[in-house]
Amino acid sequence: CSRTIRYLSITLMLLGSLLASLPAYALDLSSPGPEAEEKASSQFALRLGHVELSGATRTSLSTVYRYLDLFPGQLIDQKTLVQAVESLRDEELFESVSFYTKPGKERGQLVLVLEVQETGFDFRWAAGNTDIDGWYLVPAMLAYDNAFGKGGDLDLRWQIGFRHNGLLLRYRQPRAGDGRSYWGARLGLISTDWVYSFGGVEFLHRVKTAGLETVYGRRYAPHRLFELG
Repeated sequence: CSRTIRYLSITLMLLGSLLASLPAYALDLSSPGPEAEEKASSQFALRLGHVELSGATRTSLSTVYRYLDLFPGQLIDQKTLVQAVESLRDEELFESVSFYTKPGKERGQLVLVLEVQETGFDFRWAAGNTDIDGWYLVPAMLAYDNAFGKGGDLDLRWQIGFRHNGLLLRYRQPRAGDGRSYWGARLGLISTDWVYSFGGVEFLHRVKTAGLETVYGRRYAPHRLFELG
């Protein structure tokens, strides 16, 4: 009888210990730690499978990737997707950009479809300043953005200023290679009038220059770059 009572006491103690541990165990299940939350979110996150380009007649998909700031396999959400498309629009690579998504081949995969319209010739005007020529005006400019489908800008401009007149053909490639490099070239024919005074007499010296200017640069950080011209 005493042995039965002892076994019964041990059984009750074990049951009491088990019941006491149940609330803590339930609390642990209802409040997972940061690592558990990150693991759970990664299991249900969407990944970018690839990008499809519709409506492009001269722009390659590799060029779009340089400006879109997205890459296949990247974890993606709605905010990241919208910001990437808005950045692409701000670059003015295309005349217009609209998009939609569709499921990928694998579970949790997303395909981004970009419907674009290529840019055409555009007439513009501009103004600027240089150390040598001072302020100048571009009353007529024929521009062709993304001229060769690589993201570069081409324009032919007539530039005038105070005692300054010129015709310039320019090409600028803002993102080359992996997107950090850039280069440009300018072919110009410029006439500048220099005025001198000697002995109370004013002399006008007209200087005509023609030449090709080139520049190459690479960005290493937001405020660090290497440039050679």
